[in-house]
This record gives sequence, C-alpha cells and structure tokens, in this order.
Amino acid sequence: MNLHLINTSYFENNLLVLDGNKLRLKKQVREVTLSKNQTKLLIFLINEINDKHSIIEFIWGGVNSKSKENNYNQLVYKTKALLVQNGFPENFIITLPRYGLCLNKAHEQPRTLKFDPVEFIFNDHNACI
Repeated sequence: MNLHLINTSYFENNLLVLDGNKLRLKKQVREVTLSKNQTKLLIFLINEINDKHSIIEFIWGGVNSKSKENNYNQLVYKTKALLVQNGFPENFIITLPRYGLCLNKAHEQPRTLKFDPVEFIFNDHNACI
C-alpha cells in the first residue's frame, strides 16, 4: 500500500489538535493520550481514509485475517471508550457498517443559519416574509 498521509506528528483544524500521541479538543480544552495504534487510526481518519481493510493493512500489515479484524474491532471500541471517558462527544467516531469508520464532520465547524426572512423561500409558491 502506497499512502501519502499528512505529517504524523502534528495536525490542527478548528476542532482538534493531534500533536504526537496527544489528541485535544480546542473548544472544551480536553486532551487524551493515545496509544501508537490509536494514533495511527486517528491519522487515517483525519486523512479521510475510512475503509476498514485499508486501516487494518496500515496498522497490522499483511493479509487481512480474522484475528486482525478482531484487533481492529477492539481498537475501535477502546478508542471510542477512551475518547468518551475524556469528554469527547460519543459520536466523534462514526461506524460505517460493513465499510469502516469516519470522523463526525458535524463537530468540525459550528453551524450557524443565516438568512434574510424576505428571501427565505419554501417552494416556488410560498415565501416567508
């Protein structure tokens, strides 16, 4: 597998900072120390590589096997539990059934709805004034 990942020692966006094996939520000033494999998992998810088989191959190498899939399931479970214990949202990592995982994009940017009521159109027959 030939991957081009971001710098594994540091990543930052408006939500989180990954510095080495430390993951920190900016808004809530929460920080957690990750294991080596948990850090690799987060690096993959930050890079939007969500496929379970790619993650397994990257972390454990070689051919996919039942034991590696069990290791993957345990890694995901323990990572989610660790994050929740340290104040991260329960849905920070989302499981995509029969595919893999992804980071919840809803936590990346605050949602603000801005509209001018005169321009708010329900359909081509109605408008809110």
